[in-house]
Amino acid sequence: MIYNLSLVLLFAVAFVTQEFMPEVVWGYRAKVLAVPLVFFSTAVTVSYPLMLFYAFIVGLVWDARFVVPPITGDNGVVVTDVALGYSILLLGLTGSLMQGIRPLFSKGRWELPVIMTGVATATLMTLEYLLVNFMRGGFVFPREVWSKILASSLLTMIGAPLLFFLLYRIAKATGYKIRTEGLRSKYR
Repeated sequence: MIYNLSLVLLFAVAFVTQEFMPEVVWGYRAKVLAVPLVFFSTAVTVSYPLMLFYAFIVGLVWDARFVVPPITGDNGVVVTDVALGYSILLLGLTGSLMQGIRPLFSKGRWELPVIMTGVATATLMTLEYLLVNFMRGGFVFPREVWSKILASSLLTMIGAPLLFFLLYRIAKATGYKIRTEGLRSKYR
């Protein structure tokens, strides 16, 4: 219970930090995405239902902060990019990718979880970009967008080892055991 409260506090810090995160001008204005970094890092430490709960809460707060409200055009047509709640679905989907490597993380192997944090971030940003294009009614794929997605994913991936180390320390201090129950065969 204390570990989960610590994660909620960590998410709050990530949301505040995200507001002040500078862009890397030479990297196609990419930035470290603190909230997805914390979400994907915690997704490998908690059970699947709890990860889905965090996807709901984090996605709802993310959408409340960043979704642009619908605008009525000159001809009365409502123009919108995406609706409130799309991030919940995308975070749940990409968090499920991270749940697949949870057994490695629980054994102390950080290599693949660090790489998958970057892959999940790139997948999240790509799906979001494709969803916005779909809602606008046309697909445009400029090179700068893909470069920004790749650069942001790499920058976010660089922060993953530090966050994994922090999560292990929090788990140890709170007495939380990072487990893989439900993932092993009963015959082993």
